[in-house]
Amino acid sequence: MIRRPPRSTPLYSSAASDVYKRQGGVSGSGKSTLALQLKTWMIDQLQQHEQGAGGGGGCFLSGKFDAVNGKPYSAIGTALDGFCEAFMSYKTHGTELPMEFSMAGSDAFLEKIDTCLDQDDMDLLSTVVPSLLGLRRANATTSKDNNSVDQAKHRFHHAVQRLIRIMVASSGGSLVLVLDDVQWADSASLDLMASLLLLANDDDDDDKKTNDGDDNYMGLPIMVVATYRDNEVDADHIYTKAIRDIKDQAATFNNTAAPTTTGIAFTDIHLGALVQTEVCDLLHQLLSSSSESNKKESHNHEALASLVHQKTAGNPFYVKQFLLSLEHDGLLWYSSSHQEWQYQLEELRQAAKATDNVVELLTEKLQSMPPLIQSILPRLALLGSSFPAISIQIIVRSLCNKTSGITEGELVSTIVNEGILVEFGRGGWYKWEHDKVQDAALSLVRDQHELTVMKSNVGRLLLEQLSSEELSSHLFVVTDLLNTPASLGETTSTVCNYQLVDLNLRAGKKALQASAFDSAAKYLHQGILLLPDDKWKDHLFGVSLDLYSTAAEAHYCVGEFDQSKIYCDEVNSLAGCPFVKKRRVVSVDICLCFEYLFRFHSAT
Repeated sequence: MIRRPPRSTPLYSSAASDVYKRQGGVSGSGKSTLALQLKTWMIDQLQQHEQGAGGGGGCFLSGKFDAVNGKPYSAIGTALDGFCEAFMSYKTHGTELPMEFSMAGSDAFLEKIDTCLDQDDMDLLSTVVPSLLGLRRANATTSKDNNSVDQAKHRFHHAVQRLIRIMVASSGGSLVLVLDDVQWADSASLDLMASLLLLANDDDDDDKKTNDGDDNYMGLPIMVVATYRDNEVDADHIYTKAIRDIKDQAATFNNTAAPTTTGIAFTDIHLGALVQTEVCDLLHQLLSSSSESNKKESHNHEALASLVHQKTAGNPFYVKQFLLSLEHDGLLWYSSSHQEWQYQLEELRQAAKATDNVVELLTEKLQSMPPLIQSILPRLALLGSSFPAISIQIIVRSLCNKTSGITEGELVSTIVNEGILVEFGRGGWYKWEHDKVQDAALSLVRDQHELTVMKSNVGRLLLEQLSSEELSSHLFVVTDLLNTPASLGETTSTVCNYQLVDLNLRAGKKALQASAFDSAAKYLHQGILLLPDDKWKDHLFGVSLDLYSTAAEAHYCVGEFDQSKIYCDEVNSLAGCPFVKKRRVVSVDICLCFEYLFRFHSAT
């Protein structure tokens, strides 16, 4: 049964009445900005509720997928962890909660964390929501004795569903989840998103506890808003297939062949480029002293609009960057006497000939910055779309010297003030102002080999200077940075290779625990490739056995049965290895036998 939130919930008190919204458009078309406007709407609802003027409780969460690093559940994990991190600050320091996280009862949320999540839930969730561990106040209840790998995905999805139910029940309202750049989502995240939308109506007593006994509770009052670059998503893309599967499953559960009649309301929004008249209207609002401009001004703005549209193709982000570059170069200035922005059109036309597009302007802007900052930016770009302050500090500290005459804080402030990075969250996190700014930062390093070496060096730097706890939180990022030809090709440093083997094993296990099977298989396979020929000798036997056993499980879970069989056969062929040490691959081998029997009967 597909459960749609009842229409009485606050989520449906406005025009935003869809369970799933898709916002497509090219990079810079304003998808993220439009989606984040729901945060303003949600805060308005909360304020009205507090003032007794309608509205309702609820919370707004957002996260972004990343093209650079392969961290599983990156967007969903960021959204949930940001929520829990805010509550940890509230619990520890009494810090006021952000309005978008406002709850009907903050203490009620903390109490439900204790009573409704057992140790099994906490262990599973902590892999992607580490801040959750800091919220538990009581001893964990007894966990379920269920360790089968083939049930791992169900258990993980169930734990996430339970956490979100706690959020919803405590807020007395609705939850809006914005997932940005879904074209870069990993398959595990898409599976989890589907499970939230297709949440079945089970009879789990623990889940009923999160509902305060409300027998009319129909499911999660949740809206998922996914933004994606539709020019990068075709019919064979995993995101397209995921949406198609969700609609098919919903139709099946509702006993209908028409996906549009399901309990999930799908809305597709395409954001295109601004046409020239819209650019002209925008310039009138930005540059004129009043809405009533004289004809000469109107003519000039129309001519400027033509130039801006020619250079930007009407892309909203490019329009913004182009105007900022004009202001930065002194070609667009504010006249205090006239109380309006002024410019010389012919000067603009001459200056605009120097660049073909706004991407070049972004690159030129970064190239005009001090050499030290130009060295820092591509290294930060390798960390992904967002990163913590500690990572910036480590990179800046490695490049600064006592004679540079500038402190780490001043460097970071300069980068932020230039509109390159944006600080967000309570834990000192930073993100790029836009994906194109990150791309421009990477383009500062023209040589691909140089960029590969830089990636490896940044990974080593983080590995050496992050504490054990910090490394655990950034395990996927560090492992991805080191899984480069520059690192993998090194054979002279045995210790380094063993470190990388261990990192891939840890990353694979962490991904497997979170049911991110594709990612787990990738890390574990890489770890196996790094093993030397004498991998089954005493000093490497333990880690090799762990790698092969875990890899057999991961590849089985993603349906790569032949590869899983190869790993099982390798372990089973070990002479003198006790059966108890082979039990994991034996379990997988039994499952594989059933799969091969099924294939045989299907073929005949």
